[in-house]
Amino acid sequence: MKNATSLLVLFAAIGTATAAGSFSDRINYRPSRDTSIKIVEPEGFRVTIESPDGMQTGTVPELFRLPNQDAFVKVTMTSPDGTSWSKKVEIRQRNQAELSVTFKPDAAREKEKAKDAPRARTFITELQNKGSTCDATSPWRATISAQFLRASDGVVIGTLQLDDDKSGQTELPADTYDARVFSWNGTEWKLAVSTRVDIPARDGFVLAFGCTKQSGARPVLIKQ
Repeated sequence: MKNATSLLVLFAAIGTATAAGSFSDRINYRPSRDTSIKIVEPEGFRVTIESPDGMQTGTVPELFRLPNQDAFVKVTMTSPDGTSWSKKVEIRQRNQAELSVTFKPDAAREKEKAKDAPRARTFITELQNKGSTCDATSPWRATISAQFLRASDGVVIGTLQLDDDKSGQTELPADTYDARVFSWNGTEWKLAVSTRVDIPARDGFVLAFGCTKQSGARPVLIKQ
């Protein structure tokens, strides 16, 4: 006979939801000195259980201790946005029931939420390719490509490509960016400048790519 302490029973089922989307749950049982239910997912959801011993509440992940008896408890979970799920879960005497629930939002509902989300105000920023301020033989007198990466998370918010002695505009939310400027050498893009730039909350902010007396042969981004 196999050792009872090695017993592991798994169940998977579909729960019910009161809002758009679907829940699926998975429960396993492990022999234990006491009887309990451990709820491990989805983290941050509010959870309530109704058992023969009364009602208990908490926030996932959560462990609820129960009387040592076979029973069914009603588990109700509520997401931060109000979506809820409930199901009667079997409890086994001197076992720990471990419940994991997965919520899959309705795609159309999530798309509608994204559509209604407020958009950040953007401001017009001008970039000038002044590679001509570098030496006549400088490799930086070429077409450039600029990327503006939001400093907080590295996401590319704006890009702009300019030929030599040309200027162009892009729209960016006011924020702090890591600006990367690449130069085309006829074969590949070479990194020319990488610097931190604060884009102000106003239209007409100007950045110029070029060389100064201070930078010598190396190009820089100049705020104007």
